[in-house]
Amino acid sequence: MEADTTRKLIHLSFIIILSLPLIFPINIPIPLNQSTKDAYTTVESTPEGSIAVINMDFSTQSAPECYPQALAFLKHAIRRHFKFVITTFESPDAVIYAKKALAEVDLNGYEYGKDYVHLGYFPGKETSIAAFGQNVHGLVKTDADGRSIEEMPLMQQIHSAKDISIWLLGSYNSIPFITQIYAPYNAIMISASDGSSYQTLYTYYQSKQLKGLLNGARGGAEYEDLLGYAGQAKAIMNIQNFSHIFFIGAIFIGNLLYFRRKKN
Repeated sequence: MEADTTRKLIHLSFIIILSLPLIFPINIPIPLNQSTKDAYTTVESTPEGSIAVINMDFSTQSAPECYPQALAFLKHAIRRHFKFVITTFESPDAVIYAKKALAEVDLNGYEYGKDYVHLGYFPGKETSIAAFGQNVHGLVKTDADGRSIEEMPLMQQIHSAKDISIWLLGSYNSIPFITQIYAPYNAIMISASDGSSYQTLYTYYQSKQLKGLLNGARGGAEYEDLLGYAGQAKAIMNIQNFSHIFFIGAIFIGNLLYFRRKKN
């Protein structure tokens, strides 16, 4: 009975501890990785008013890590007054998240069709990415809501990858873009990642094919810090930090009680 009560108290304490950073956000400093700093600097060094592609490609499974990173890219693009198009080539789920992101950010001063366009999902993955790079209008006929792009002023400025100043890849897998866009067009790219893809993508960052790279939720939190706000990635990292503190404390207290009982 005592053991069962103790177990319930531990579970209850754990829930309370994890809830604290959500109810009372705490800005715990996170050491900044160079790859995150390079991503931020790359965007900052791109002239205001440039044309950007913001690619959102992640499933519901990887969204907790990738969505905050993509949202941070979108906020930074708006801060830099970029004109941008949002694309999805691999995961149809991401179209929903792209619409959610557009609803979350402040688009004051932005006009749809003139300053930004959500193009939606294109099946075919790497084949569609290559086609987009070669001839945007050959692949794209309508936006995510079925409206013709031919009447949109921004789309009249975008004909191939040569017209894109920077690619912000809010995706767990950016390798198809490196293969189909960076190599032929020497494009400027930064990328998000999830925890499992970071090490693979880091090779492309080291070779300068990616100018910057975010490392999962931690990279998203670092980027939020650089932008000056605490968002979902920061909350995830705070929960992770608090859980580590809880388990270290629980192990310490458990061992302390064990040795005390043993001594008695």
